[in-house]
Amino acid sequence: MGAHVDRMTPTAVILAVLFCTNSVLSLTMGLAWRDLGKPRHALTWSMAFGAASLQWVVNATGLQLFPHAVPYLAIVSALSMTSGSLWAIGCRQRAGLSPHYVRFSIGVIAFTGIAVTTSALGLGPFSSTSLFGCAMFMISVSSMLGRGRRTTHGERVLICAMAIFAVLELLLVILSVVQIASSTPELMNVYRVALGLGLTCGYIVIGVAAVFLIATDLAGQMRVLTISDPLTGVYNRRGFEQAAAQAIIATRFRHEPLAVIIADLDGFKTINDRHGHAVGDDVLQRFATHVASSLRRGDMVGRLGGEEFGILLANTTGEAAVRIVDRLRSEFAALSIGDDVSVQVTCSFGIAELADDDKDVGTAVNRADQALYRAKSAGRNRVVLNDSRCIPPSSRDGIGEALHDAAASGS
Repeated sequence: MGAHVDRMTPTAVILAVLFCTNSVLSLTMGLAWRDLGKPRHALTWSMAFGAASLQWVVNATGLQLFPHAVPYLAIVSALSMTSGSLWAIGCRQRAGLSPHYVRFSIGVIAFTGIAVTTSALGLGPFSSTSLFGCAMFMISVSSMLGRGRRTTHGERVLICAMAIFAVLELLLVILSVVQIASSTPELMNVYRVALGLGLTCGYIVIGVAAVFLIATDLAGQMRVLTISDPLTGVYNRRGFEQAAAQAIIATRFRHEPLAVIIADLDGFKTINDRHGHAVGDDVLQRFATHVASSLRRGDMVGRLGGEEFGILLANTTGEAAVRIVDRLRSEFAALSIGDDVSVQVTCSFGIAELADDDKDVGTAVNRADQALYRAKSAGRNRVVLNDSRCIPPSSRDGIGEALHDAAASGS
């Protein structure tokens, strides 16, 4: 009896450590889901760690009561593979891919049958579960990488952790097969160390990396909220100022032209007063969507306040911008906006090109603002290019000065 206890003690300790580790990680991921924006993949990952915890409990119980019973082996194998499948499903959810619940379920059932069969043949059941786990982590890495998509810092950390875990699972497969073939006690000790220390460290690393990813995702979402206009989805004033500061740096570096446009919806106050703010909001949204969908990569649009928008056209001269913006103007004027009531809205645009002697984009914004004033005075619904380099800054609003400060801090 004493020899039996001594033989089981290392295994019992390993299983207890693995159970505690997975239980803590399951709880941690559950709290991360609850407190960090309730992302669906966080809840799925919590369930994955929970399934792993249950696996180690069943494993410990089965080793004591019926170590060679087929139901015990089937349950342990199924729980292990369910944990791996849930992790892969969570990664696919995080990447915006189809979770493929049916396919993963079929995989769990098939590999559980393989594990039971290999056990009956004396080849050991858990090499199959480790091989399945390795495959699930490789699927998870593939889901995170995607095709042609840039990964974030948090994603790269988790990808590295999953790749290491996949290698560890593969090592367990090799050790299990070699140990069964040779029946060497030393190899069993190595297997126990890899199982206890390796898996425990692997679980901790991958759990910490997952929580870090969820936290960075939330931080990124909060940053987007601080620079985005909640109504239209384009940059707000702050976001536009920051983007403009970066745009002028890139423009100066590449020695390219930059067109700065200020747009203002004509008669917007009248629309609000006559048709209500719901229609006014719809007008703002339609205009922002129309402009954003017409821009190229590298161009940008932001709502500066009220019915006024700022637009930057990269690598575009003032004359070229006139043609582009006039097309936007005519297309928008032809739109019929509103569900219950049909409203047609026009817009006036002022354009200025960033000059060589401009210290920052704010100077060009002031000239574009002055051109907009001329467009309004000339009858609205038109595009005016201000190619003068000596017009004093407009005092109608402070966007020029704000962009001056943003560009100065950005450089």
